[in-house]
Amino acid sequence: MRINKFDIDLLGWTGNLESCLGLFLGLYCYHIAPNTHKKPEECIKFEESLKISNVLNKWQESMARNGETPIFHLFQRKYRDFNVDDFNKLNMEIQKQGLLLAKGQILFRGVCSENDDWTKPVSTTLSPYIAIYHALKNGYMNPIKIYVIEVPDDSNVKAIIGPFGNNVEFGQEYEVLVNFKRRPKVHEEITRGNVTFQLLR
Repeated sequence: MRINKFDIDLLGWTGNLESCLGLFLGLYCYHIAPNTHKKPEECIKFEESLKISNVLNKWQESMARNGETPIFHLFQRKYRDFNVDDFNKLNMEIQKQGLLLAKGQILFRGVCSENDDWTKPVSTTLSPYIAIYHALKNGYMNPIKIYVIEVPDDSNVKAIIGPFGNNVEFGQEYEVLVNFKRRPKVHEEITRGNVTFQLLR
């Protein structure tokens, strides 16, 4: 089952990194110094749209109809303990229970390591705030990468969506666990200080 695209137009996205660079840098400053910087207004409005989106409600309904995802829920709590066998089971669960993402769907991912393994399921989010939080949670002095990922037009990408909302565990992360099978190609890159932004598709 293929789900409808959730647009991120409220963030000012026009298809290139420059269109959201100010937002990303504003969120970076807010994370490292919340007492002296405010969360960008466009991000606040976007987060409100995540909560009330009819498209995302339908995503949730479709995911619920596809059945239980116990390996995914275990991954959310104990991903650091996952071994090769666990990741194989998780991949099988994505293939069996996952939903097909819309071509061109935009997802975000923040990391503080060069050792991203795209052969395993990749945790992404619909929220740029959450992506930057995850990139910075181990310290803002480390080199970090913020990925803006556009689901490629030439592939069928499956994901476990799940569950969204403040009333469920991890719901505020708006997580989309994706099996890309291969790393999407870099189409644009901008570096500011120790932060590298990449557009992948």
